[in-house]
Amino acid sequence: MSVARVGESLSVADRRHGHRGAGWLTTLSSLILAAQRGAAEWVRGRALSISTLTLYGSLAIGALLWGTIATRAGTQWALTGAGIALVLGLGLIPRFRLATAEAGNLENTRKTGPIRS
Repeated sequence: MSVARVGESLSVADRRHGHRGAGWLTTLSSLILAAQRGAAEWVRGRALSISTLTLYGSLAIGALLWGTIATRAGTQWALTGAGIALVLGLGLIPRFRLATAEAGNLENTRKTGPIRS
């Protein structure tokens, strides 16, 4: 909620919202850094573009979904549903692990030199 609570000074509300903003920045920075460090150097740009597209696309679709549910069923139902979906999603993590590279060498395997047709 972006409005100060009744009887709360504006400086307290500013600090509270500042901490929330710092949390969002830390989370998003960590996700982008993990994508950057996990990608091979020769494909890093593509990996970051796909990662960023997926991240912000998911945020937009999630906002639309839960906003629609909150409008139709109420905020309490939407937040309860989001909490249940979060717990179920956490339970699926072991089943859908990311595959690791077998050889561990993710260098570019294409031949370097002029392209001949």
